[in-house]
Amino acid sequence: MGVFVSGATRGIGRAIALELADSHDVVVSGREAERVRSVVEGIEGDEGSEGAAIEATGDVRDPDAVERAVTETAETLGGLDAVVNNAGVIRPALVEDLSEED
Repeated sequence: MGVFVSGATRGIGRAIALELADSHDVVVSGREAERVRSVVEGIEGDEGSEGAAIEATGDVRDPDAVERAVTETAETLGGLDAVVNNAGVIRPALVEDLSEED
């Protein structure tokens, strides 16, 4: 089983994915295929990483794409231990006040 990390191509998300790869299989999720591949290659090239890295390119603003990515990777890994929802944008509102478009 593994951990799905959204927004895993930059900053905190990238650091989370790299750290988790030391002991878990990691699903590296992001919008830009080139950046996703770069993180996956970094994990695969790190001899200290015990886990595998799986690419999941897609846009978290698309609920169907997120559902497909999580379902497909969970099937590939035999399940997921956790999801790190790191991707996001700043919207000054309470969650219950946000629409799906927000």
